[in-house]
Amino acid sequence: MELSIRLQAVADAVSAGKKPADIGCDHGYVSLYLVREKRCAKVIAMDLRKGPLERAGANIERYGLSDYIETRLSDGMEALKEGEADALILSGMGGRLCIRILQTGFSRLGKEFELVLQPQSDIELVREFLRQQEFEIADENMVIDEGKFYTVIKACPARSFKKDGSEPEKAPYGQVVEDYFGPILLRKRPAVFLSFLEREKKKTEMLLMQVTKKERVAELKEYLSFVQEAMEDRRYP
Repeated sequence: MELSIRLQAVADAVSAGKKPADIGCDHGYVSLYLVREKRCAKVIAMDLRKGPLERAGANIERYGLSDYIETRLSDGMEALKEGEADALILSGMGGRLCIRILQTGFSRLGKEFELVLQPQSDIELVREFLRQQEFEIADENMVIDEGKFYTVIKACPARSFKKDGSEPEKAPYGQVVEDYFGPILLRKRPAVFLSFLEREKKKTEMLLMQVTKKERVAELKEYLSFVQEAMEDRRYP
């Protein structure tokens, strides 16, 4: 089945063989894709809203995958039992909501698991939270879908990297810049990421010409300095 560019980026970030819980699954498209493409044998699709979950269930039945995808009405991970999943998908929601769900559900995920996150806002807060919780960002991807930029973050407990020696190299940027723009994206510097930085620079410069409140001007100037730092290619030769 064909996914939107945004949802395809989410599905691609899930490691093959995982048992994911898709939180806020909406119509269940990512869950369906993962099973139909034999990337995952089982998926638990969960949503707070009854309507979208019923539509997800109807889609699952239409494809004959009810034995492989279980739907649950759940606020975050409340309906997820300990050890049922070893991967967590959170997409299509604000960053602060992502953090709230993670704060209340880590204990249900066991010792070794991965997070696939696509926060729609406050992404710097999500990265800061992961760092404070001793997670390592294993990979990041950025795509454009219908004119909007979307970032996908794949993260694992830091001990997972120490175990297999796969801790990614980071670009030498300040911590705040890495939180805003991502250590992996800063290192890889894909074309879509560079386009995003250019847009942020132009947008912030335009706002600086329009606002007059001192506090807001100071905030914009600080953010612009972060953008300009991120635009510098500081990778080791």
